[in-house]
Amino acid sequence: MSKLAPRARLIATIAAIVAVVGLRAPPAIVAIGALPLLALVGDATGRRSLGRRLLLVAPLALLPVAAQWLAHAPLRDIARPALRVVVAVLWSTWLTRALRPRQIESALHALGLPAPLVALLGQTRRFGAQLFDTLGEAWNAATLRGGLSSGRTTVRTAGGVAGVVLVRAFDRSERVAIAALLRGGGFERNATPPHCARARTGRKAAAAQ
Repeated sequence: MSKLAPRARLIATIAAIVAVVGLRAPPAIVAIGALPLLALVGDATGRRSLGRRLLLVAPLALLPVAAQWLAHAPLRDIARPALRVVVAVLWSTWLTRALRPRQIESALHALGLPAPLVALLGQTRRFGAQLFDTLGEAWNAATLRGGLSSGRTTVRTAGGVAGVVLVRAFDRSERVAIAALLRGGGFERNATPPHCARARTGRKAAAAQ
């Protein structure tokens, strides 16, 4: 899997995540996640990246598990939602570890996705990384002030950290929107890759002649 082209890696990741969403047998879901897991655990940096992402999406995996458990569903149905989230994180981590952001954007353009959508995905990735850093800073500051000394203070700390992240998200989105307006360009203009822009310019010149 290490010598796959960027487009092939992207297609493999999308196909695996779609398959995981459609599958109902937990062993099949685990089997799909085995390939990226083997590729990640062999690298110390990959293990750290995977651990951070699993910690970040842990609430997302636990919510459907809790809902199924409260509904007295069988163990098979309880484990399936969490497995889907974990396997999706495995594949996305493998993709982002193997490819740089520019390579992923070029592969998305090569698959025919609209330029504004590719730009939106790129902005979301950068925004998510900044929010993750904000979450870590706010949580560390709260824990150093004794925010985990009891159950009540832990809940209060979690609410305060969530509020900090929410406010920072609104503030950052407003700054990005103002910066885009001041530059006078929309997603379509800023997201078009260089080779597409050159091809478009060539077609316009040929039409003018």
